[in-house]
Amino acid sequence: MSDPLSPNSSHYQELILITEEASDLETNTLPIIILKNSVSGRYRGSLSGYEIELRIDIDGVRPCNLISGDFYRLSGSVKTYFGSFKSGPLTVTWGTSTVTIRGTLSTTWGTPYNVVTITIPRTLILYPRAAATLTFYNSTGGQGATYVAAFESIYFRTIRLEEDYEVGTSLFGNYNTGSLPHGGTARTLNVVSAYAEAGIQMLLTTGTDAVPTADAGSNAIWTNAELETAMHHHFSIVSDTPQWQTWLLACKSKHELTTGGSTLFGIMFDYTGTSQRQGCAVFQTQINSYYGGAGSNDANRHTLYCYVHELGHSFNLLHSWDKGRPDSLSWMNYDWKYDQRHSSGSFWANFAFQFDNLELVHIRHDYRNSVIMGGDNWATNAGFGTGEERLDITQPIIENRSGLALDLSAKATFALGEPVVVKLRLQLRDLNGKTVNAKLHPNFDLTKIAIKKPSGEVVTYEPLAEHLAGPQWLNLSEANPSISESAYIGYGKDGFYFDQPGTYLLKAGYHTPEGALISSSDLTIRVKFPVSAQEQAIAELYLGDEQGKLFYLLGSDGKHLQKGNDAFDTVLEKYGDDPLSVYAALVHGVNAARDFKQVTADNQVSIRKHNAKLANKLIGKVFQMSNEGNGVDHITLNYAMCKAAECHHKSGDKIAATKTLEDLKGFLDKQHLEKHELKKAHAKIDTLLHD
Repeated sequence: MSDPLSPNSSHYQELILITEEASDLETNTLPIIILKNSVSGRYRGSLSGYEIELRIDIDGVRPCNLISGDFYRLSGSVKTYFGSFKSGPLTVTWGTSTVTIRGTLSTTWGTPYNVVTITIPRTLILYPRAAATLTFYNSTGGQGATYVAAFESIYFRTIRLEEDYEVGTSLFGNYNTGSLPHGGTARTLNVVSAYAEAGIQMLLTTGTDAVPTADAGSNAIWTNAELETAMHHHFSIVSDTPQWQTWLLACKSKHELTTGGSTLFGIMFDYTGTSQRQGCAVFQTQINSYYGGAGSNDANRHTLYCYVHELGHSFNLLHSWDKGRPDSLSWMNYDWKYDQRHSSGSFWANFAFQFDNLELVHIRHDYRNSVIMGGDNWATNAGFGTGEERLDITQPIIENRSGLALDLSAKATFALGEPVVVKLRLQLRDLNGKTVNAKLHPNFDLTKIAIKKPSGEVVTYEPLAEHLAGPQWLNLSEANPSISESAYIGYGKDGFYFDQPGTYLLKAGYHTPEGALISSSDLTIRVKFPVSAQEQAIAELYLGDEQGKLFYLLGSDGKHLQKGNDAFDTVLEKYGDDPLSVYAALVHGVNAARDFKQVTADNQVSIRKHNAKLANKLIGKVFQMSNEGNGVDHITLNYAMCKAAECHHKSGDKIAATKTLEDLKGFLDKQHLEKHELKKAHAKIDTLLHD
């Protein structure tokens, strides 16, 4: 049992018993209890054109026994970032009047002076905290610079948070963690206090706005493209440079991925470009509907959880299972995934409403660019602990008793620049049936795809957006033995994955409801060298970051993606007879089939209405080319033509909608699909036909 009076107590002040004169127990004299300040927190000082920001973490709340810091260059009134350092485990000596800290540092720049000694006078709580004196040494004891850094804050980092909300909902307030079964101490939490417990100060900006969406209608939905466009237009402090600030949008309208049994609760959507991780969204109406209604304790705790979870991605924190910690009781785990490995209700019964220890190390002490919004790209240097690696899906399975099999397939050859699309199929092997989570697309993080490039480098495909969603349970049976999904994996968080000619080896892994990982057989595909000037020209038009993002989003009106849209226009205008033009037609056609919302600078929502004529022309081209064997896969075509039919319905043209869906039925009938898959596809089409 820990001693609450020790220097490593989990209190901000340390209790010191002074007994030299007054603590004579034989005469029943009570000891005098004097409170001293903790020394953990943020310090700042300067010397010879450099400023140091120092973070000391040896006492106080959940101490990590580490120090870290950042150096900045000073030139007149200009300050620029120079580099960061962090320590390994420290040697700490507590004296009555002084604490001395010694440790070895790792740095982002080369230096022989990587040993540090820090001394800090210990002060009573009635007095300000004292400055820290740092002296740097080399490995032989040679002394380097000495800095004096004044105490600045009990928080290790300070973040500016701007929260906006859709009209019809409101920003979430407080939740009493003792309202339902819980782990840890019962207390009232909100976003600010949840991060304060982690040592992070969240300062709410004055830019909070209500975003009206009445013009979008009762069936308004958000797409990833619209969310990102809204951030670029509405986030008052958005920047193309790294800075300690982030944006959260509380949404009333649902996300487009919320359909039928699939419910999306939150998303960190700012995942490409040079300054990522600045924006996220929480779909509050969906949370309330899923968890018992607005104001219920279950809805409230999940709303708080979603706020903290999505903002955690802004700090470059991955999901717990992505870091090899599926049993972590953390904000970054999923309650239902944890319960799969343990028992129903066990996550909330044990969750103390906090980050795990290694996540604390990351957000408090990792190098600045690994944490700061707009620094390292999403999922790069993302909060792994010492010796941790991503979950390895490339190892062969020795024995599979899951009752399930995973299949990965694709066409054998792709042109350079052509979008790489794979088909995933989860199949029943247990005649007694199995209940599975039907969210098979890599967007939902249950399925991972490893890619071995021609160079021999092995990477894991990472989709652009993190989708926080509830499970979609489905019973696989003899009558319904499989589910299939089509996934575009050509572009993701690491950019283009197939941007060089050569042979690629792919392997997929799926997390079963029991928490096991099953994997597919290896799949080999080849990316061809361009053999003509036209193929080379199309490859160059497709291999741009904006184009990759548009392929992933299936279109956007965002002005920040205008160059990508222009490139697709060029493909359609100059190379419209080339089979590769089908992909530009698909992106523009799907985008034309849907309304597109943009939040303007005056807090209004501008709606670009669907264009049935353009959608019909472009998606008609996709259908014709696919019907001739030079187009897209049947799952992608199914999606696109259903979008076109819905667009015709909204425009009042039921004849055109019916023809589109009947054409789709005819196409699917020729694709040699499994009977149960064809039956499901027909049932969905029939539903649209009778709407």
